[in-house]
Amino acid sequence: MRRNQTSMMKEDTKMAIDITKLILGILELVVSGTIIYLIPFVKQFIKSKLTERQYSDLEYFSSILVDAAEQKYVGSKMGKEKKEYVLNQLREKGFAVDEAELDAFIEAAVKRLKDAA
Repeated sequence: MRRNQTSMMKEDTKMAIDITKLILGILELVVSGTIIYLIPFVKQFIKSKLTERQYSDLEYFSSILVDAAEQKYVGSKMGKEKKEYVLNQLREKGFAVDEAELDAFIEAAVKRLKDAA
């Protein structure tokens, strides 16, 4: 009889171990599937944050460079030279956006400068 109990205990232990492995395997599949599903969303989130940062940096540098151009090119009818200076400096800083976007940031910085005066 004692041998029967020992045999049954071994089977119960073996069954418990098998169920544990099964549960861990299922859990691993669920976690892996969730991570694979979420990767595109995480990439998009990071990309949008970098873009916001880049635009924030562009706005900041545009403002500083407009102030610098105002100091460098004193006098009336120097708008074209000032704008070229700012555009060239922004490009040297690595802002690879089209000229229309750069113009918008420059004009916004000029407006802020005039409003502050």
